[in-house]
Amino acid sequence: MKHRDCNGRYQMTRYYTGRLEKDRMVVQQEGWFDFGSNFYAVQTFEKDGKRIAVGWISDFYNEYEPVEDGPVGSIAIPRLLSIKKGMLNIEPVPQIYTQKRECLGKETEANLSIHIPGGGNSYYAKVVLKEQGSLKFRILLAKGKDSRLWLLSDGFSVRIFTEGTKTEDIGFSVEIRPWEIEIFMDRRVVEVFVNQGQAAGTKIFCCDRTDTIFQTDFEEVNEVKSVEVYKMESVWAIKK
Repeated sequence: MKHRDCNGRYQMTRYYTGRLEKDRMVVQQEGWFDFGSNFYAVQTFEKDGKRIAVGWISDFYNEYEPVEDGPVGSIAIPRLLSIKKGMLNIEPVPQIYTQKRECLGKETEANLSIHIPGGGNSYYAKVVLKEQGSLKFRILLAKGKDSRLWLLSDGFSVRIFTEGTKTEDIGFSVEIRPWEIEIFMDRRVVEVFVNQGQAAGTKIFCCDRTDTIFQTDFEEVNEVKSVEVYKMESVWAIKK
């Protein structure tokens, strides 16, 4: 325990897939369950023949900032698990999409800048690229007075980057060529799902603002198929 990987991430959760031979598991594939390093204590159960995982959003890096009547922690979005081509596939349960509200903006072959209204900093965004290439991009997910939460890609990996925070120097990344990204932002937590479940990342981001701007910066906008942003119903009550 108390393990750090080569990127500085703490207490990462590992998964293994394979087959059973004489009551022993022969491992065929393995990987990180969550590249954001804030998903911990995973438990799974079966529902209607489907395997569901839930986990605690941990605060390993002491980033939590108390607020009056605010939560100390939370459970992540339940995840639907399956095996595809020997690899573990991790998707949000479909019920989460019932929390989507009005569309805030849509674009094709263009960059997008949207103010998230309502004082809750809660939204859903989906980015689809035209193909699995090497497109570089920067997406601003949230910001505080002196801090920023980014989703970055160099075309060959995806990284959650917290600028101006305690975790600025830690590499919350996964080696993958992205072609579809789903983003669930709920006040102080972001959950990212890449390529329809090929990778997932969870990250705490405590800031001093309750509103934010979602902003994309694609190196080649003609490689972007679509960007959609929706207001999302928060799991937290907003104190008036």
